[in-house]
Amino acid sequence: MKDRILSLLLLLLMTSYPITAQIGYQVSLLNSATGEPRANETVGVTIEITNSEGAVVCNETKSATTNEFGVLSLQVGSSNTFANMDWSKLPLYISATVDGVMVGRSQILTVPVAEAAKTLVNVAPELICKTWSGNLIVSSSSTTSYALSLSRSGSFTFGKLSGMYACYGNIIYFYTTQIESDDFALAPLSAMYKNGSLYVITYIGGLIMH
Repeated sequence: MKDRILSLLLLLLMTSYPITAQIGYQVSLLNSATGEPRANETVGVTIEITNSEGAVVCNETKSATTNEFGVLSLQVGSSNTFANMDWSKLPLYISATVDGVMVGRSQILTVPVAEAAKTLVNVAPELICKTWSGNLIVSSSSTTSYALSLSRSGSFTFGKLSGMYACYGNIIYFYTTQIESDDFALAPLSAMYKNGSLYVITYIGGLIMH
Protein backbone atom coordinates (compact mmCIF):
# COMPACT_ATOMS: atom_id res chain seq x y z
CA MET A 1 0.00 0.00 0.00
CA LYS A 2 2.89 2.36 0.65
CA ASP A 3 3.80 2.84 -3.02
CA ARG A 4 0.20 3.79 -3.82
CA ILE A 5 0.11 6.82 -1.58
CA LEU A 6 1.17 9.92 -3.52
CA SER A 7 -0.08 12.57 -1.15
CA LEU A 8 -2.68 13.19 1.49
CA LEU A 9 -4.35 16.56 1.57
CA LEU A 10 -5.11 17.22 5.23
CA LEU A 11 -8.24 19.29 5.60
CA LEU A 12 -8.72 19.98 9.29
CA LEU A 13 -12.28 20.98 10.00
CA MET A 14 -11.55 22.84 13.21
CA THR A 15 -14.95 22.35 14.76
CA SER A 16 -15.75 21.61 18.36
CA TYR A 17 -18.89 19.57 18.96
CA PRO A 18 -20.59 20.56 22.27
CA ILE A 19 -21.82 17.06 23.10
CA THR A 20 -19.01 14.78 21.96
CA ALA A 21 -16.08 17.25 21.87
CA GLN A 22 -14.87 15.61 18.68
CA ILE A 23 -12.80 17.05 15.85
CA GLY A 24 -13.92 16.61 12.26
CA TYR A 25 -10.94 15.41 10.21
CA GLN A 26 -10.69 14.70 6.47
CA VAL A 27 -7.89 13.05 4.50
CA SER A 28 -7.75 12.78 0.69
CA LEU A 29 -5.91 9.76 -0.74
CA LEU A 30 -4.37 9.64 -4.21
CA ASN A 31 -2.98 6.68 -6.14
CA SER A 32 0.76 7.25 -6.67
CA ALA A 33 0.77 5.36 -9.97
CA THR A 34 -2.12 7.16 -11.66
CA GLY A 35 -2.71 10.29 -9.58
CA GLU A 36 -6.36 9.32 -9.37
CA PRO A 37 -8.35 9.44 -6.10
CA ARG A 38 -8.41 6.18 -4.19
CA ALA A 39 -12.18 5.93 -4.31
CA ASN A 40 -14.24 3.55 -2.16
CA GLU A 41 -11.22 1.98 -0.45
CA THR A 42 -11.14 0.77 3.13
CA VAL A 43 -7.90 1.61 4.95
CA GLY A 44 -6.47 1.55 8.45
CA VAL A 45 -5.95 5.01 9.96
CA THR A 46 -4.13 5.99 13.15
CA ILE A 47 -4.83 9.52 14.38
CA GLU A 48 -2.71 11.07 17.14
CA ILE A 49 -3.17 14.41 18.90
CA THR A 50 -0.23 15.74 20.91
CA ASN A 51 0.39 18.91 22.88
CA SER A 52 3.25 21.40 22.50
CA GLU A 53 5.57 19.16 24.55
CA GLY A 54 4.83 16.06 22.52
CA ALA A 55 2.65 14.36 25.12
CA VAL A 56 -0.14 12.27 23.59
CA VAL A 57 -3.62 13.67 24.21
CA CYS A 58 -5.47 11.23 21.94
CA ASN A 59 -4.46 8.15 19.94
CA GLU A 60 -7.02 6.28 17.87
CA THR A 61 -6.74 3.52 15.29
CA LYS A 62 -9.76 2.81 13.14
CA SER A 63 -10.89 1.50 9.79
CA ALA A 64 -12.45 3.94 7.34
CA THR A 65 -13.64 3.91 3.74
CA THR A 66 -13.00 6.70 1.25
CA ASN A 67 -15.85 8.19 -0.75
CA GLU A 68 -16.03 8.42 -4.56
CA PHE A 69 -13.51 11.30 -4.45
CA GLY A 70 -10.98 9.41 -2.33
CA VAL A 71 -11.75 11.41 0.83
CA LEU A 72 -11.82 9.88 4.31
CA SER A 73 -14.12 11.64 6.77
CA LEU A 74 -13.37 10.88 10.41
CA GLN A 75 -14.51 11.99 13.85
CA VAL A 76 -11.57 12.13 16.27
CA GLY A 77 -11.91 12.04 20.04
CA SER A 78 -14.73 11.49 22.50
CA SER A 79 -16.42 13.26 25.41
CA ASN A 80 -13.41 12.42 27.62
CA THR A 81 -10.58 13.22 25.19
CA PHE A 82 -9.93 16.75 26.45
CA ALA A 83 -11.43 16.47 29.94
CA ASN A 84 -8.08 16.16 31.75
CA MET A 85 -5.86 18.00 29.28
CA ASP A 86 -3.27 20.51 30.50
CA TRP A 87 -4.42 23.69 28.70
CA SER A 88 -1.10 25.40 29.37
CA LYS A 89 0.53 23.07 26.83
CA LEU A 90 -0.98 24.65 23.70
CA PRO A 91 -0.94 24.51 20.72
CA LEU A 92 -2.13 21.02 19.84
CA TYR A 93 -0.97 19.03 16.82
CA ILE A 94 -2.66 16.24 14.89
CA SER A 95 -0.98 13.58 12.77
CA ALA A 96 -2.31 10.76 10.62
CA THR A 97 -0.85 7.42 9.60
CA VAL A 98 -2.60 5.53 6.77
CA ASP A 99 -1.76 1.88 6.13
CA GLY A 100 1.45 2.30 8.13
CA VAL A 101 2.60 5.45 6.31
CA MET A 102 2.93 8.72 8.25
CA VAL A 103 1.31 11.42 6.13
CA GLY A 104 2.16 14.58 8.07
CA ARG A 105 1.63 16.62 11.18
CA SER A 106 -0.46 19.81 11.38
CA GLN A 107 -1.29 22.31 14.07
CA ILE A 108 -4.87 22.44 15.29
CA LEU A 109 -5.82 26.10 15.01
CA THR A 110 -9.01 26.01 17.06
CA VAL A 111 -8.96 24.08 20.29
CA PRO A 112 -12.01 21.96 21.17
CA VAL A 113 -12.68 23.44 24.60
CA ALA A 114 -16.35 22.58 25.08
CA GLU A 115 -15.70 19.75 27.54
CA ALA A 116 -13.05 21.67 29.51
CA ALA A 117 -15.33 24.68 29.83
CA LYS A 118 -17.90 22.58 31.70
CA THR A 119 -15.54 22.14 34.65
CA LEU A 120 -14.36 25.75 34.98
CA VAL A 121 -15.82 28.79 36.74
CA ASN A 122 -17.87 31.24 34.71
CA VAL A 123 -16.05 34.33 33.50
CA ALA A 124 -17.02 37.54 35.29
CA PRO A 125 -16.13 41.01 33.90
CA GLU A 126 -13.99 41.84 36.93
CA LEU A 127 -11.82 38.82 36.17
CA ILE A 128 -11.00 39.58 32.56
CA CYS A 129 -11.54 43.30 31.89
CA LYS A 130 -7.99 44.60 32.08
CA THR A 131 -4.76 44.62 30.06
CA TRP A 132 -3.10 41.22 29.80
CA SER A 133 0.47 40.58 28.69
CA GLY A 134 2.42 37.56 27.50
CA ASN A 135 5.12 36.29 25.15
CA LEU A 136 4.25 34.56 21.90
CA ILE A 137 6.74 31.96 20.65
CA VAL A 138 7.18 32.89 16.99
CA SER A 139 9.93 30.35 16.31
CA SER A 140 12.28 28.09 18.25
CA SER A 141 14.58 31.04 18.90
CA SER A 142 12.23 34.02 18.85
CA THR A 143 9.52 35.32 21.16
CA THR A 144 7.47 38.50 20.89
CA SER A 145 5.66 40.34 23.68
CA TYR A 146 1.97 41.15 23.22
CA ALA A 147 -0.68 42.97 25.21
CA LEU A 148 -4.40 42.22 25.09
CA SER A 149 -6.82 44.78 26.53
CA LEU A 150 -10.43 43.84 27.26
CA SER A 151 -12.97 46.52 28.15
CA ARG A 152 -16.30 46.21 29.93
CA SER A 153 -18.00 47.58 26.82
CA GLY A 154 -17.00 44.45 24.86
CA SER A 155 -14.12 45.90 22.83
CA PHE A 156 -10.55 44.63 22.66
CA THR A 157 -7.13 45.65 21.36
CA PHE A 158 -4.35 43.20 20.56
CA GLY A 159 -1.22 44.74 19.13
CA LYS A 160 -2.37 46.73 16.08
CA LEU A 161 -5.71 44.92 15.98
CA SER A 162 -8.98 45.99 17.57
CA GLY A 163 -12.56 44.81 17.53
CA MET A 164 -15.25 43.30 19.72
CA TYR A 165 -15.32 40.20 21.88
CA ALA A 166 -18.02 38.00 23.39
CA CYS A 167 -17.89 35.53 26.28
CA TYR A 168 -19.57 32.15 26.42
CA GLY A 169 -18.80 30.49 29.74
CA ASN A 170 -15.01 30.50 30.07
CA ILE A 171 -14.42 31.02 26.37
CA ILE A 172 -13.81 34.44 24.81
CA TYR A 173 -14.34 34.90 21.06
CA PHE A 174 -12.80 37.81 19.13
CA TYR A 175 -14.32 39.60 16.14
CA THR A 176 -12.55 42.10 13.91
CA THR A 177 -12.94 43.33 10.33
CA GLN A 178 -9.63 45.18 10.00
CA ILE A 179 -7.18 42.30 9.64
CA GLU A 180 -4.48 43.05 7.07
CA SER A 181 -2.33 40.36 5.50
CA ASP A 182 0.56 41.12 7.85
CA ASP A 183 -1.71 40.84 10.89
CA PHE A 184 -3.55 37.68 9.87
CA ALA A 185 -1.14 35.21 11.47
CA LEU A 186 -1.35 36.97 14.83
CA ALA A 187 -5.09 37.60 14.89
CA PRO A 188 -6.61 36.13 18.06
CA LEU A 189 -9.29 33.52 17.45
CA SER A 190 -10.41 32.72 20.97
CA ALA A 191 -9.18 32.59 24.55
CA MET A 192 -9.95 30.58 27.64
CA TYR A 193 -9.87 31.96 31.18
CA LYS A 194 -8.50 29.64 33.86
CA ASN A 195 -7.08 30.33 37.31
CA GLY A 196 -6.12 33.95 36.64
CA SER A 197 -4.61 33.38 33.19
CA LEU A 198 -5.83 33.73 29.63
CA TYR A 199 -4.92 31.03 27.12
CA VAL A 200 -5.15 32.84 23.78
CA ILE A 201 -5.27 31.00 20.46
CA THR A 202 -3.76 32.73 17.40
CA TYR A 203 -3.25 31.42 13.89
CA ILE A 204 0.40 30.60 14.60
CA GLY A 205 0.22 29.29 18.15
CA GLY A 206 -0.93 29.64 21.72
CA LEU A 207 -0.22 32.53 24.04
CA ILE A 208 -0.46 32.45 27.84
CA MET A 209 -1.24 35.89 29.29
CA HIS A 210 -1.33 37.16 32.87
